Amino acid sequence: MKLHTLRAVAEAWDLYEDMKDPERWLTRQLRSGRFHGTKVGRHWRMSDRDIEAALEVLSPNPLNVIDHPALGLTPASLRRRAS
Repeated sequence: MKLHTLRAVAEAWDLYEDMKDPERWLTRQLRSGRFHGTKVGRHWRMSDRDIEAALEVLSPNPLNVIDHPALGLTPASLRRRAS
């Protein structure tokens, strides 16, 4: 499993064109749990799988969030929505 630095991820996503400090933004996303990554010493790293998952989160229509049970709808809410 190859781990990528946040600088490499930011460069691959062309975040330097849109943001002042994309590495700091990525760090905040990792700390909050929005993105997954691995901390190596004091530095965050992201695997290819982590990067793919983060891109899904950022996509306009990630998964089918409404029907995904792990993302917040209770069983009762799902039943109400189905009827």
